[in-house]
Amino acid sequence: MHDTVINLQAKRDRKRGFFKSFSKMKIDAGEILKLNRDIEERHRHLIEALGVFTAVHVQVIEESTKVIEESTKVIEKNTKVIEENTKVLLTDADASAMLQLPIVAFAASSVHRTCLKGTREAVLQTIWRWANDDTSEKPIFWLCDIAGSGKSTVAMSVAESWREKGVLGGRFFFSISSSEASTTEKFCSTIARDLVHHIPELAPDVAGAVKRNLSVMRSSLDEQFKTLITDPLLCRQGRVILVIDALDECKSTSQRRELVETLSTAVQANKNLTIFMTSRPDPVIDAVLGPLSIKSKLEDRLHDMESCPKKRGRS
Repeated sequence: MHDTVINLQAKRDRKRGFFKSFSKMKIDAGEILKLNRDIEERHRHLIEALGVFTAVHVQVIEESTKVIEESTKVIEKNTKVIEENTKVLLTDADASAMLQLPIVAFAASSVHRTCLKGTREAVLQTIWRWANDDTSEKPIFWLCDIAGSGKSTVAMSVAESWREKGVLGGRFFFSISSSEASTTEKFCSTIARDLVHHIPELAPDVAGAVKRNLSVMRSSLDEQFKTLITDPLLCRQGRVILVIDALDECKSTSQRRELVETLSTAVQANKNLTIFMTSRPDPVIDAVLGPLSIKSKLEDRLHDMESCPKKRGRS
């Protein structure tokens, strides 16, 4: 009996210990779940904080990058301006020398217009091929046709195109209605000033030529052209095109002949110099140019005539 009581007591103690351990396990599991939830919550807060931190820093980096890019563009632009200004920087003496060169005040743009889009296509294509052919043995392109055929319109168009491409050296539009533009007295000086305008890096060379020969405007046309145009152009490697319109409107036959002879000599002395010129049929010009020129007519003029802009004056 005694043993039985002891056994029952032992069993009771074991059960009490089991339930006590089980209760403790339940408590431990609850704490673990709570701890896990706390960890997950803190992890979520950390991820959110990292997201905000990253977004802010990305925005700061993007804004900083944008500022750097804009600053770089400004620096590049200013550098380019400085380089361009450096190229054309003239001393007072150079500027004074350039101002000694008289120019013809006749404004061709007030009289002539460029071709309308889609007109003069045939002759323009012929001109572009000539201008882009580095192997051509014809340094002069002579557009020859009757009065009113649209030669000056074509001359304006090609001059503008070559100006945009950076190959235009200068242009001179003769006009019988202008006392200055109907002679060659200011031809070379006008072209020289135009040359400096379109190719600024040649300014010191042209100014230097004037300073070395202050009486250049009293020299012959050939000497003027050589001093003010041909020699300075020797300092340039790329092609340069001069546009001379309505040469037949130079009143003096002897001046026309002298000018064409001068141009012929110049293109042979400088292989980078080419000349586009227009005029009505002229035996004087024809006799001098000979094999140096491509002679072209506005063969498509009848097709284009109605589409061409109205012009005041002759062409």
